[in-house]
Amino acid sequence: EVIYGEARVPDNKHVEVEGEKLNYDKLIIATGARPYTPPIKGSENAINYQDILKLEEVPESLIIIGSGMIAAEIANIFSILGSKVHIICRREFLADIDWEIRDYITRILLKDVEIHTNTSIKSIKRGAVKTDKERIEGIPFLATGMTPNSEIIDIVKKGERGNIIVNDRMQTTYNNIYAAGDVIGGIGTTPVARMEGTIAGLNAAGIEKRIDYSCIPHAISLGYDVSYIEMKGAKGEKSVEGKMPGAAGPGSFWKVLDDNTGLGKVQVDLETGTIEKVYSIGPSSRNVVAYLSLLLKLGAKTYDFERFIETHPSSDVIYKLLRFFAKY
Repeated sequence: EVIYGEARVPDNKHVEVEGEKLNYDKLIIATGARPYTPPIKGSENAINYQDILKLEEVPESLIIIGSGMIAAEIANIFSILGSKVHIICRREFLADIDWEIRDYITRILLKDVEIHTNTSIKSIKRGAVKTDKERIEGIPFLATGMTPNSEIIDIVKKGERGNIIVNDRMQTTYNNIYAAGDVIGGIGTTPVARMEGTIAGLNAAGIEKRIDYSCIPHAISLGYDVSYIEMKGAKGEKSVEGKMPGAAGPGSFWKVLDDNTGLGKVQVDLETGTIEKVYSIGPSSRNVVAYLSLLLKLGAKTYDFERFIETHPSSDVIYKLLRFFAKY
């Protein structure tokens, strides 16, 4: 049965929908999130990712407020369309990304985008943004994250931004109430939300499963895919890094003349063969790291790649790096 309406969860036994009280044994909350509006003077004058889809024409100038993946992807799209794009970051741009990968992004993939780091915004108007350094004209766009839609329930523990806190079974403060997806914060991608929902559903059905966030593949769409896997806290005593330019192949051959060959970088432990970090900038590299994430979950080591045979032609260089380290 599908019921449409606004819901409230007053306790761990009932849901109220449009004045009707429904009983439940198990409850899964998957109410998603909405764009976060920062406490900046005039922030109501900015547009968000929902509004930008309704623009009737390409803006002459776009001012992106934010420093993460959404900021980067929107900047790339509108720069290609012909807008003069500014990104304003309170601190660093893409601070969680490896510095060499970030350098490639800013120097080559977003070379026509003006990035303002360590910059505070004083006020936002409909056609301009005033920072602590200058006044920039253009349409302001907020890429400042998401606010979980968690107001429907107050009886569970929440984080600073209202995200519902769960354990590795996706259980909240109450064992019979589960939550998954953007409403719990975290990584915030559809595949991860789907995985969380599956874990919540299985546990609610009495099948015990625990969430595993290791080896999660990530990707940013910037013409090339900027894809990566990072094993958090993984750094062995004999960890080393290796990198090399991307290979000229399908999707990248004609970009070599623009010095846009892509880039591959890995971090491995030479003693154990553990693959700790993988970064790949290139055509469709998101597919490479997706399958690689499964191999890492299954325990693949550098020496396993000594037997790897690539498809010809290929613009991927990750296999070359891992096969190189397989000899050590």
